[in-house]
Amino acid sequence: MFVRPSALTAILLAARTARTHAAGCYPAWSSGGTVVAGTQRSNSVTTTATTEENCTAGTSGCVNGKKTVTTSTTTYTNYECVSNPNSAFCGSGGYEPGTTNGNLAWTSKGTCDNNLPTVVPASTPFASWSSSNPGCPGAYVAGTSYAADDVVSSSTPGMPYTRVFKCASEPTNQFCGASGYEPGVGMYSSNAWTELGSCSGSLAPTDSPSFDVLKRVGGCPLEYSPSGAYTEGDEV
Repeated sequence: MFVRPSALTAILLAARTARTHAAGCYPAWSSGGTVVAGTQRSNSVTTTATTEENCTAGTSGCVNGKKTVTTSTTTYTNYECVSNPNSAFCGSGGYEPGTTNGNLAWTSKGTCDNNLPTVVPASTPFASWSSSNPGCPGAYVAGTSYAADDVVSSSTPGMPYTRVFKCASEPTNQFCGASGYEPGVGMYSSNAWTELGSCSGSLAPTDSPSFDVLKRVGGCPLEYSPSGAYTEGDEV
């Protein structure tokens, strides 16, 4: 087949442009470890296609003038862990990027070229938590009895930012301080906590604090006694 020089030049330029703009792959995904919202990983999927071709009698695999040819193609894709409660599953086996379950926890960022240098994932802090003050709320403390909608901050090892979580509504809030429900890292974290975003610094004190004035009662009344006979208005 004859190809005009101008057409050949265009084909070569297109191929070179495609190679130039191909995206490198993020680090490969593996189960386990610390994987949180915004984490970037790559994964590969291999597909197999079977075709039947004509062949010469007597050659390997040739039966009645036909042979079966199997071709495998591996496609690499970049993914990002979702920024919702499903991020708790991003490092779990069974949630591999590109699979049916994995699509609940990972968002595809497009195919990548595994022959290019590995792309270093961006460390941009996971966005916003909806508060008028962008500082960090109090740190999570295991064993604390958290009220519904309490907001805490939590630092995850290896993460470049502090994460913010909100405790679930009643009656689920009773699990917010329990073992296994630690925000962002506990196995059941997503059942008790909702991730709101990231933060830095600490919450600034209010410019208009309010004070409750206590009534001055003079000296101390008698100490409370379990066997005492008390009436309405008694002070102890």
